[in-house]
Amino acid sequence: MRINGTAMNRTAMNRTAMNRTAMNRTAMNRTAINRTAINRTAINRTRDRDSGSAILEFLMLALPLFLPLILFLTNVTHKSQMEFDANNLARQLIRAYETSPELALAPLRLSKVEQAFEEHILLPHGIAVPASYSLNCSSDPCLTPGSRIELTVTLTSAKSSESTRAKVIEYVDQWKSS
Repeated sequence: MRINGTAMNRTAMNRTAMNRTAMNRTAMNRTAINRTAINRTAINRTRDRDSGSAILEFLMLALPLFLPLILFLTNVTHKSQMEFDANNLARQLIRAYETSPELALAPLRLSKVEQAFEEHILLPHGIAVPASYSLNCSSDPCLTPGSRIELTVTLTSAKSSESTRAKVIEYVDQWKSS
């Protein structure tokens, strides 16, 4: 019986040891969970303190880099708009002049086109008015069939001292009655 008693004692001891090990593991798991919770709380506190810092860092770096780019692109856009308007005005003026039924009506037609263009196009785009233009003809009178008409328009920006020039050449229709 002693053997059995010893065996029983060992079995009881093993069970007790296993129970202690299980208890220790549970306690260790609880401690690990508590440490994880503490670490998460610390991380959340750090996140709360750093909240918005990425946006601030982006703005501090991006604004000095992007502001000159935006200014440059704005200037290029304004300059190209001026060139487009100068070409369009020159084309419309020479068309009004060349299609005039008689030479006496041509200056009146030019002033009407220029007035409408200044009112609806040039002023809204920030271009100084009045626009200046010069008209040269290869023959006299200017509206002689087959004659060459050259019109040059110069526009100046109202915002800066930049100016642009457009030149258009047109020929009076060969079959136009003089």
